[in-house]
Amino acid sequence: MKMRLVIALCAFAPTLALGDEGPPKPGAEVKAIGALIGNFNMKGTSPAGAMGQGSPEMATKGKLIGNPTLEGFWIGCEIDEEIGTGMQAMKLHIHFLAGWDRAPMRRCCERCPDRIG
Repeated sequence: MKMRLVIALCAFAPTLALGDEGPPKPGAEVKAIGALIGNFNMKGTSPAGAMGQGSPEMATKGKLIGNPTLEGFWIGCEIDEEIGTGMQAMKLHIHFLAGWDRAPMRRCCERCPDRIG
């Protein structure tokens, strides 16, 4: 009986602790980076040297898909990009999260792991 009471209290404790305010909501800063939400096509040029010393200028094209995640505090983005053409073409798939660092820096930040090095 005591174990059931403890489990029940643990299940409702987060709700009780939040009170009338409820969980925190994303602020205006997060809404400002909302421009990343949506489906976008990209086309441009990678400057000479961008892919390493001696690499030539190359055409780039790709697609970005951005969706809000983690209760709207972050934006998850998927990018499929092709840099160069023909035998020189390099295809990249990138996943990154963009959000707002509320403390201590109060700045926009992103997290983007890669396998390139």
